[in-house]
Amino acid sequence: MRRTVLALSLTAVLGGLALPSLAATSPVGVTYDTKNGGVSVGTTVNGQPGAGAWVRGGKACVGASYEIPLCVEVATDR
Repeated sequence: MRRTVLALSLTAVLGGLALPSLAATSPVGVTYDTKNGGVSVGTTVNGQPGAGAWVRGGKACVGASYEIPLCVEVATDR
């Protein structure tokens, strides 16, 4: 389960950083943030929450819509 969450988080982060220009012409929105010592990405569909992922404070999390996110602890090199 931990590897699945980490893989989903990494995929969402990389996809969110690579696709913002494509999302400007469709009903799908992509956001990303690198504040507060972490990185997060999220999607919207017609203005409603889609899926999101973030890595911050030793945790990697993924979530969908308004559901409670699934998080796992991750090791950091800090």
